[in-house]
Amino acid sequence: MRMQFEIPDDRYRELEALIKEAGFKSKADFFDNAIALFKWTVKHAKKGNIIAAVDEREHKYIELQMPYLDRVTPQFAYEATVRGSSSSSSGSESAA
Repeated sequence: MRMQFEIPDDRYRELEALIKEAGFKSKADFFDNAIALFKWTVKHAKKGNIIAAVDEREHKYIELQMPYLDRVTPQFAYEATVRGSSSSSSGSESAA
């Protein structure tokens, strides 16, 4: 399958530099790896795990903060369910 999309020139240059730096053989190779990483982050966020870079020497970590990770966490799913049920229950009370 062929996919096309537009990105700004500076973003394209950044992408090309990352592809070269990481040693990918092609853009397809890069996207295969990007999708694998994306799937891995979603899988672990759904389990409630933190996605982070760990500095083992300093015993510190930096958590990856991205909106899509918040949307797939169990806490978000719970809050969305609670919001949905309170809206529907308050709607049924006002209709009664």
